[in-house]
Amino acid sequence: MIARRHTGASLLVVLLILLVVSILGIGGAQIALMGERAARNDRDYQLAWQSAEAALLDAEFDIRGPGTSTRKDLFANNSISAFSEGCGAHDAGPNQGLCLPAETGKPVWLTVDFLSKDSPSVEYGTFTNRVFDAGATGIRSSKKPRYI
Repeated sequence: MIARRHTGASLLVVLLILLVVSILGIGGAQIALMGERAARNDRDYQLAWQSAEAALLDAEFDIRGPGTSTRKDLFANNSISAFSEGCGAHDAGPNQGLCLPAETGKPVWLTVDFLSKDSPSVEYGTFTNRVFDAGATGIRSSKKPRYI
């Protein structure tokens, strides 16, 4: 019997197969994570869209009614007397959030800080007594939407 020398070719083939399988596994994991990120981004987009739509609807109820709007009369005669340069102060009562258009520069909605505590914007339900489910738990907006 003649002794043969082993060259280690099978070890090399197994290592190459292991490398290919590892690369495929890492690629699959990255695709799965990207899909999860895309789904979360879409969920956040939809949540922001629904909050913005709710704020617009609340503003419409505030202007036209029906229901419990406490300042429908301000809009009844199509007068701009209730509107002001600074959108009304934070505690401006019925004039809060009523903004005159900017004559030059940025539009008014780009100059108002909606996150500030002293924002002249109107929080959802302020004048209509409508309820918006917001909070830090669950899949929902952390704050009520605001509008001017």
